Amino acid sequence: LIKQQSQLCPIATISFDQINSCLKEYVHSERKYLTMRNKQQLIKFKDQIHENVLFKIIPLSTMNTNQIKIETYFK
Repeated sequence: LIKQQSQLCPIATISFDQINSCLKEYVHSERKYLTMRNKQQLIKFKDQIHENVLFKIIPLSTMNTNQIKIETYFK
């Protein structure tokens, strides 16, 4: 039975150069993936910072506008 299975599925021999080439391709694809993921995270992080800044600025500008209206009203 084992002999039949080994004949149906022979063991493939791979050279060191083939292994090295496959590993290099794998490393390259992982670097590419990580670079893309990091860029996306950086964009998201920058957007969150911008949003937080806007949340701080908008109430201040509204408050300043209301103060101007109040000061104008009481003049």
